[in-house]
Amino acid sequence: MTNSAASPDAVHALVVGIETYAFGSRWTLPGPSDDALRFREWLLDREVPDRNIRLHLAPAPGCAPDLPYRSCDRSALRRTLVQDLPAASSQMLWVFWGGHGYLDSRGHLRLFTADASERDALNIDLDDVLTYYNSIAVPHHPEQVWVVDACATFQQEMRLAVAPPTETLPHAEPADRSRQIHLHAARRGQRAGNLPTDRTGHFSSLVLRHLHLRDDAIAPLDSAFVEAVEREARAAENGTVPAWTRMREPGRDVEFGSLASTGPPSPVPATDHIISGLVNALCERPWASDPDIRQNLVDALPRRLREHVPRSRTSRSDLVGIVVHLSKVDGGLDALRVAMTIVDGSR
Repeated sequence: MTNSAASPDAVHALVVGIETYAFGSRWTLPGPSDDALRFREWLLDREVPDRNIRLHLAPAPGCAPDLPYRSCDRSALRRTLVQDLPAASSQMLWVFWGGHGYLDSRGHLRLFTADASERDALNIDLDDVLTYYNSIAVPHHPEQVWVVDACATFQQEMRLAVAPPTETLPHAEPADRSRQIHLHAARRGQRAGNLPTDRTGHFSSLVLRHLHLRDDAIAPLDSAFVEAVEREARAAENGTVPAWTRMREPGRDVEFGSLASTGPPSPVPATDHIISGLVNALCERPWASDPDIRQNLVDALPRRLREHVPRSRTSRSDLVGIVVHLSKVDGGLDALRVAMTIVDGSR
């Protein structure tokens, strides 16, 4: 319930829409700039002061709005994330980011900045940002909502000549005082849907529809909102789970759209025959000997499963360890089969 003293003045926002990149025209992504402007308009309609909205855009040629906005190069975005927003104070912080993204070798979601090029694919580590915003370095944003409309495909799929840099934000002692809701357009290994003719992302459009049902921008979101977004996303994609959502608050961390949350797993007895069959099926994959892709397989597992998977340097021993470990965990082999499908589809 909203505090009776709450005011739209207590809402702050970072709104990012990146359509063009130093990579060149083949990386142009129609829509994120317009989605960012729609999100800004939603905030303004709910009387959030324009001065509280940090708007960063890199619009496609001919699509620039007739209003001031900040650039989307890495230094400008880093300055807003590390200096401007932490120095502000809010009762609700909104972050919207639309653009290209990928999963790095650690399974972190990295978001390309507009100055990313083939030789220097500059980016922001979103997982690092979220950790930073739940530390003692950012004490004045107790309620946070992060809406990210970007792909979460694996780094290897980009086939860049030079690996992207892996800079991080400053680190600070964890505080576990903030309540963070994450709304992602794509789960691990998946692409985010886009509607270039309409200049919008599937997920951005869906989230905005649900936000327009709300009277203000300061009332905290609850699990019912998150679940409603997921249900519509799932229905729109004929039963798949394109969205990945999470709620983190002191003492609780809930993943709504993880692979483990797609429904109750079918009970499959982990017999020696099943274990042997899965090991052989994995070893026959053309990517089985590649340690980076085996890491992608583990990264595609739900968080509750991937954190304790034993690993080995040799490919067969590594795969045997993964299968045997998951055979002992409820729903583990079902999740492994889904992860195999994700990795196979990314090759």
